[in-house]
Amino acid sequence: AMMAVFPGPADDALRAAVEIQRALAEFNAARRSAGHEAVATGIGVHTGSLMAGTVGAPERMDATVVSDTVNLASRVSDATKQFGASLLTTDATVSELAKPADFSVRRLGRVQVKGKTKAVAIYEVFSADPPALAAAKRAATVDFDDALALFEAGYFRQARAAFEALAASCPQDAAVALFVQRCSHSGKLTATDEWDGVMRLTTK
Repeated sequence: AMMAVFPGPADDALRAAVEIQRALAEFNAARRSAGHEAVATGIGVHTGSLMAGTVGAPERMDATVVSDTVNLASRVSDATKQFGASLLTTDATVSELAKPADFSVRRLGRVQVKGKTKAVAIYEVFSADPPALAAAKRAATVDFDDALALFEAGYFRQARAAFEALAASCPQDAAVALFVQRCSHSGKLTATDEWDGVMRLTTK
């Protein structure tokens, strides 16, 4: 794993992450042409305060940063595997973007990551997705938001129907497939007051 710290605007961090994924796509194209398997990586971006310093022992010293911000960024990176996304970020980052129109972003709901008690809203940044997939996600933004609203409100049957319609039009959308599955598992709840709309991720 690699950690990077950006002292400037949140746009810098997202732009770097998008360029990493685009460079990886080119690298994988070369690997496939040589008969090798593609390499996948997930990036998590979070914005907040942190503490920089030197840690270690006299025999081995290293500069690093520590804080809850760093830990949450790592957990968001872990969540990319569950959502089938290459790049996830938080509402703290999205709200700090100077030029949000420069990025293709959609909200994926509120999650409670492993080791945390407070939920955070996460977003998928799909600017580096293959052009056809990115275009399909952008075209379905309103329908996806509507389906997510139903899911968060606890209307799982209606939400599943909405997500299944999205899956039919874009089978490659991994997040849609995940929500179809989650709607099925959550359908056992019979009263909306038993559900707070937060997805709890129990694994890294």
